[in-house]
Amino acid sequence: MSEILVNKLTGKTAAGNVTITDGSVTMKLQDGVIKFWTAYDAQTQTTDGSLNQSSLTDQQTGIFYSSFTNSFGSATDKCSVGGAYNTTSNTSPIAGSGRAGLHVSVGAGTGTFRAISAGEVQYGCYEGASSNTNGDVVDAKGVYMTVTGDLA
Repeated sequence: MSEILVNKLTGKTAAGNVTITDGSVTMKLQDGVIKFWTAYDAQTQTTDGSLNQSSLTDQQTGIFYSSFTNSFGSATDKCSVGGAYNTTSNTSPIAGSGRAGLHVSVGAGTGTFRAISAGEVQYGCYEGASSNTNGDVVDAKGVYMTVTGDLA
């Protein structure tokens, strides 16, 4: 097995064009790299870790937005994926999380809606509904968001 030790990769024909091949598929290396992530504890309102996040605003219960240190090249040409740790105490699930699980919604549909932007992402954490209770936004112990796409 060979090992390459480098501090920087630069494309030969264009500085930002470093390609990799996996089997028969060739792609730009930077296309598969996460450009933003955050791990947020909504219970204590602390960011446990992040990349490319200049600030995180806790708008209301279960609704947040993160501003990027370096903006994306487009408000819409990016992919956001989120998840949540469905507990409030590290020992028991959030009430209702067993009904439909928790999901993170980009461009949260409750409270103050923020327009889709190249400079930030808004997301919400929800619990499921049952036959006698509506689903609702919740502050989970762990709220996680990642974004891929081209930076400006």
